[in-house]
Amino acid sequence: MAKGYTTELLIEAETLFDISVSSEPTTSQVAQWIEEVEDEIDSITGTSFTSVIVTDAIIPFTHETAFNGSNNSYWYGRNRQDMPRELTNSFFLQDTAGGRQRRPIVSITSLSRNSSSSYGTEADDWTALTENTGSGGDYNIDNETGRVTILQCVPILGHPRGIKTTYNYGYSTIPEKVKTLATKMVAKRLLEAKATNSQVSSIDSISLEGISISKNISQTVPSSEDWKMRYPD
Repeated sequence: MAKGYTTELLIEAETLFDISVSSEPTTSQVAQWIEEVEDEIDSITGTSFTSVIVTDAIIPFTHETAFNGSNNSYWYGRNRQDMPRELTNSFFLQDTAGGRQRRPIVSITSLSRNSSSSYGTEADDWTALTENTGSGGDYNIDNETGRVTILQCVPILGHPRGIKTTYNYGYSTIPEKVKTLATKMVAKRLLEAKATNSQVSSIDSISLEGISISKNISQTVPSSEDWKMRYPD
């Protein structure tokens, strides 16, 4: 389902072409391109420009995810930029274990530490933590980067299921630059498709040794039966 980064009307205004169920490309094809471009933008930026709720994400509290460094802002995978800092009480919000950092953070609905005493060999034992909003609490959140710093009740370092959280990330309003980018990306696909169709439709009819090729692309390749009739063994 499209997120609203661009619309058919914006693409028509960009390309000066009308889009309909009978146009080439059709409304359904353009709608598919819009969704593909939105996914591509989200993948490149590592965020969503709409509001997304992540429910009960399990985040490891290990040497690959936890760290100690207030100046670190970004993590994009297993090799963190803060290495080889001491690993202690901070981590970035992700949507899955080993997933990509999610930011900006709109709000955290719940955040719990796993109080089980082993490294994932015992049953989960979740203890709810509270955000420090000025009157005490268990953790701080940097909404811009998605970095969480646990002030107390830190999970065991090395626990593969150290944190469970439900949170909301993304943007409440789609930035105009994102709308412009998405519109131009889809418009590029539309113009390329029209250019290709124009080149095919402009081919003149050709007759060569009994083989007639018309402008209709479906007739450009003779069937195997036609070939046998024209060129018997």
